[in-house]
Amino acid sequence: MKRTAAMILVSFLMATPSLAQVTVEGHPACEKKKWFLEIHELIIKKKKRKFRNYFDTGKCIILRGGKKVEVTEKPGFFGKTTEFVFDGKKYWTDNKGIDFTIK
Repeated sequence: MKRTAAMILVSFLMATPSLAQVTVEGHPACEKKKWFLEIHELIIKKKKRKFRNYFDTGKCIILRGGKKVEVTEKPGFFGKTTEFVFDGKKYWTDNKGIDFTIK
């Protein structure tokens, strides 16, 4: 009985649709998680030219506030990154780049 209930719960969680949320103004977002993590390292190391290159080449963007997006991977309890889809394209941002309070 417990096993059946657990299997139903797991299948429900896996079938939960993605969430529609909105962006927060001024946060960076990148097409790949790797690039997003790299720009954070560049900020810490104060490598402005390399940091700017990610935006000049279109790998990353600065978010405008209030844009409706579809969250495809939530940050979780300890997570710091979120994957979302905007205008048919996937991006990664930090967990503050998406407003999760709006339902």
